[in-house]
Amino acid sequence: MELDKVQQLQYAVACFKEFSQIKSQLSLIWKTDHGFATFDSYQVGNSDNPILTRKPVVEAFSESVSDPCKSIDIFAVTRHLLYEKFNFSVMSNQFLIEDPSILLNKLLDTIDDSQLSGKKGTDSTTVWNVSFLESNVTLPFLDFSLLDDVEPASLVSKSSTDTE
Repeated sequence: MELDKVQQLQYAVACFKEFSQIKSQLSLIWKTDHGFATFDSYQVGNSDNPILTRKPVVEAFSESVSDPCKSIDIFAVTRHLLYEKFNFSVMSNQFLIEDPSILLNKLLDTIDDSQLSGKKGTDSTTVWNVSFLESNVTLPFLDFSLLDDVEPASLVSKSSTDTE
């Protein structure tokens, strides 16, 4: 799976959680050529919107973030598609948490929508907070290309009262 699709799916999960007002954590588990892993495929700015570009300038960073009001990037389009396809204005869709496999398939169908092609994602090829589940190796960041073939393996839900 290409990085832009990974970002779209991860953002769709975040939007689903936000729109449904779910208290539990939703986490994607990815199958990579190096084993199962979790990671963040994009970073968020102060407004909790995904950062599209981040560049160093004089003693600071200049950031450009996704604007949900403008459908010019993959995050804004994903947000609008998800809201419309799941009909959040009428129902919460919280019941889908009971079967994460169905939810994952519905989210994958949403990001496969043709309205997303040609939209800009982030300018970074980095993933953050990488954790390989089988080897217990954790890294603060990693170049996405080093993961080789990446596919969603599972969507897990963990309530805020669960222990790790």
